[in-house]
Amino acid sequence: MRRGGAAGAAGAGARGGAAGAGARGGGAGADPRGRGRRELLGSAAGAALALVRLPGGQKAAQAIEEEVQAVPFSPESLFKKDGWVAAGAGGVRYRVMRQGTGDRDAGIFDPPDQFKTFPFVAVRFSAYSEDGRRFFATEDLRKAEFAYQVGVRQGLEDEFGGVNQMMVGERRQFVVPEDVVIENISGGKLFGRKVPAGTAILVDAELLSLRPY
Repeated sequence: MRRGGAAGAAGAGARGGAAGAGARGGGAGADPRGRGRRELLGSAAGAALALVRLPGGQKAAQAIEEEVQAVPFSPESLFKKDGWVAAGAGGVRYRVMRQGTGDRDAGIFDPPDQFKTFPFVAVRFSAYSEDGRRFFATEDLRKAEFAYQVGVRQGLEDEFGGVNQMMVGERRQFVVPEDVVIENISGGKLFGRKVPAGTAILVDAELLSLRPY
């Protein structure tokens, strides 16, 4: 949510703009480093899938997945063919890593933004700067999850395309461009913490629970 702007215009250009979403300089394929990143992501994903089929492979696959998230990224390296889509007009891009089906026991099958009140949610997350460095994560708080009320802080997690549009059980990556970070009404904070200056951020988040009241 940008200063002076409506909460919820987010959108399109995460670091790796989709084909035609003109990020900073250059079209698809112009940056050989981006191609190398995509190849690394592809090979790591393949290795993870292979490991899942082996005894104890789930943990090994998860370890590879964690490494993948540390790969440097840029707006020019996020392409539609890799699952990245624009969330709206504000510059945020996201991709769904695992679909969520809602909370059957609680009868909740809608994302947070569909509730009139600001619901309470619990998430697990890791956040990265463009150089691939993880600068903030749930484990840094020494907690298994982070609980908060959506929309109150109007932080980067509340930008359109972030947590507010997720289903319970969903895991999503969303990228917030540097200009959106700068203009965010919370002063560029993610889950209450100031993010590094001079970079877009990639957030890997899982929505664990949602309670309307």
